[in-house]
Amino acid sequence: MTQQDSPKIARRRDREKRTISQMVALYCADNHDAAARTETAHCGEAVCPGCASIDAYAVLRTERCRKMDLVRRMRAPLLQARGTRTHPRRHALRRPAHAEKASFGRHPPSAGKVEAPSTRMPRPYSALSP
Repeated sequence: MTQQDSPKIARRRDREKRTISQMVALYCADNHDAAARTETAHCGEAVCPGCASIDAYAVLRTERCRKMDLVRRMRAPLLQARGTRTHPRRHALRRPAHAEKASFGRHPPSAGKVEAPSTRMPRPYSALSP
Protein backbone atom coordinates (compact mmCIF):
# COMPACT_ATOMS: atom_id res chain seq x y z
CA MET A 1 0.00 0.00 0.00
CA THR A 2 1.22 3.44 -0.81
CA GLN A 3 -0.91 5.28 1.75
CA GLN A 4 -1.90 4.75 5.36
CA ASP A 5 -5.28 3.08 5.61
CA SER A 6 -7.43 2.41 8.61
CA PRO A 7 -7.96 -1.30 9.30
CA LYS A 8 -11.48 -1.07 7.87
CA ILE A 9 -10.29 0.53 4.62
CA ALA A 10 -7.39 -1.92 4.38
CA ARG A 11 -9.85 -4.84 4.61
CA ARG A 12 -12.04 -3.24 1.97
CA ARG A 13 -9.04 -2.66 -0.31
CA ASP A 14 -7.96 -6.31 0.06
CA ARG A 15 -11.50 -7.50 -0.64
CA GLU A 16 -11.66 -5.33 -3.79
CA LYS A 17 -8.34 -6.72 -5.05
CA ARG A 18 -9.45 -10.28 -4.40
CA THR A 19 -12.83 -9.73 -6.07
CA ILE A 20 -11.35 -8.17 -9.20
CA SER A 21 -8.73 -10.89 -9.39
CA GLN A 22 -11.40 -13.59 -9.14
CA MET A 23 -13.37 -11.91 -11.92
CA VAL A 24 -10.30 -11.93 -14.17
CA ALA A 25 -9.68 -15.60 -13.30
CA LEU A 26 -13.29 -16.51 -14.14
CA TYR A 27 -13.04 -14.74 -17.48
CA CYS A 28 -9.76 -16.51 -18.26
CA ALA A 29 -11.19 -19.91 -17.30
CA ASP A 30 -14.18 -19.40 -19.61
CA ASN A 31 -12.31 -17.99 -22.61
CA HIS A 32 -8.77 -19.43 -22.63
CA ASP A 33 -7.39 -22.97 -22.76
CA ALA A 34 -6.22 -24.68 -19.60
CA ALA A 35 -2.79 -25.28 -21.17
CA ALA A 36 -2.34 -21.53 -21.68
CA ARG A 37 -2.96 -20.74 -18.01
CA THR A 38 0.60 -20.82 -16.71
CA GLU A 39 0.62 -17.84 -14.34
CA THR A 40 -1.09 -17.13 -11.03
CA ALA A 41 -3.49 -14.28 -10.35
CA HIS A 42 -3.63 -12.27 -7.13
CA CYS A 43 -6.41 -14.54 -5.80
CA GLY A 44 -4.31 -17.67 -6.42
CA GLU A 45 -6.11 -18.98 -9.52
CA ALA A 46 -4.28 -20.00 -12.67
CA VAL A 47 -4.51 -17.48 -15.55
CA CYS A 48 -2.86 -16.98 -18.93
CA PRO A 49 -0.09 -14.36 -19.33
CA GLY A 50 -2.45 -11.82 -20.94
CA CYS A 51 -4.97 -12.09 -18.12
CA ALA A 52 -2.14 -12.02 -15.57
CA SER A 53 -1.06 -8.61 -16.87
CA ILE A 54 -4.66 -7.34 -16.65
CA ASP A 55 -4.89 -8.73 -13.12
CA ALA A 56 -1.63 -7.07 -12.09
CA TYR A 57 -2.82 -3.74 -13.51
CA ALA A 58 -6.17 -3.98 -11.68
CA VAL A 59 -4.44 -4.81 -8.39
CA LEU A 60 -2.02 -1.90 -8.87
CA ARG A 61 -4.85 0.55 -9.57
CA THR A 62 -6.74 -0.70 -6.51
CA GLU A 63 -3.65 -0.25 -4.34
CA ARG A 64 -3.18 3.30 -5.58
CA CYS A 65 -6.86 4.31 -5.35
CA ARG A 66 -7.14 7.37 -3.13
CA LYS A 67 -10.92 7.38 -3.04
CA MET A 68 -11.50 4.00 -1.44
CA ASP A 69 -13.25 5.52 1.58
CA LEU A 70 -14.78 8.46 -0.25
CA VAL A 71 -17.71 6.49 -1.65
CA ARG A 72 -19.16 5.66 1.75
CA ARG A 73 -18.53 9.12 3.15
CA MET A 74 -20.35 10.76 0.25
CA ARG A 75 -23.22 8.28 0.03
CA ALA A 76 -24.65 8.57 3.55
CA PRO A 77 -25.38 12.36 3.44
CA LEU A 78 -26.99 11.99 0.01
CA LEU A 79 -29.31 9.27 1.26
CA GLN A 80 -30.14 11.24 4.39
CA ALA A 81 -30.93 14.34 2.31
CA ARG A 82 -33.48 12.30 0.35
CA GLY A 83 -35.10 11.20 3.60
CA THR A 84 -34.06 7.58 3.30
CA ARG A 85 -32.02 5.39 5.53
CA THR A 86 -28.38 4.76 4.82
CA HIS A 87 -29.08 1.23 3.64
CA PRO A 88 -29.87 1.42 -0.11
CA ARG A 89 -32.09 -1.68 -0.24
CA ARG A 90 -34.46 -0.35 2.40
CA HIS A 91 -35.28 2.57 0.14
CA ALA A 92 -35.90 0.26 -2.80
CA LEU A 93 -38.28 -1.88 -0.78
CA ARG A 94 -40.50 1.00 0.36
CA ARG A 95 -43.80 1.59 -1.39
CA PRO A 96 -44.01 4.74 -3.49
CA ALA A 97 -45.95 7.62 -1.93
CA HIS A 98 -48.62 7.59 -4.64
CA ALA A 99 -49.33 3.88 -4.08
CA GLU A 100 -50.97 4.66 -0.75
CA LYS A 101 -53.55 6.99 -2.32
CA ALA A 102 -56.73 5.59 -3.79
CA SER A 103 -56.25 6.10 -7.49
CA PHE A 104 -59.10 3.85 -8.69
CA GLY A 105 -57.16 2.34 -11.57
CA ARG A 106 -55.85 5.60 -12.95
CA HIS A 107 -52.33 6.90 -12.67
CA PRO A 108 -52.25 9.67 -10.02
CA PRO A 109 -50.72 12.41 -12.22
CA SER A 110 -53.54 11.96 -14.74
CA ALA A 111 -56.26 11.68 -12.10
CA GLY A 112 -56.93 15.41 -12.01
CA LYS A 113 -56.99 15.93 -15.78
CA VAL A 114 -60.28 16.39 -17.55
CA GLU A 115 -60.55 14.92 -21.00
CA ALA A 116 -61.94 17.17 -23.72
CA PRO A 117 -65.03 15.85 -25.49
CA SER A 118 -64.30 14.20 -28.78
CA THR A 119 -65.31 16.15 -31.89
CA ARG A 120 -64.95 13.12 -34.09
CA MET A 121 -68.17 11.41 -35.13
CA PRO A 122 -68.34 7.63 -34.77
CA ARG A 123 -68.38 5.63 -37.99
CA PRO A 124 -71.68 4.08 -38.96
CA TYR A 125 -72.03 0.32 -38.66
CA SER A 126 -72.38 -0.02 -42.42
CA ALA A 127 -68.82 1.28 -42.92
CA LEU A 128 -67.44 -1.42 -40.62
CA SER A 129 -68.87 -4.39 -42.49
CA PRO A 130 -67.17 -5.52 -45.72
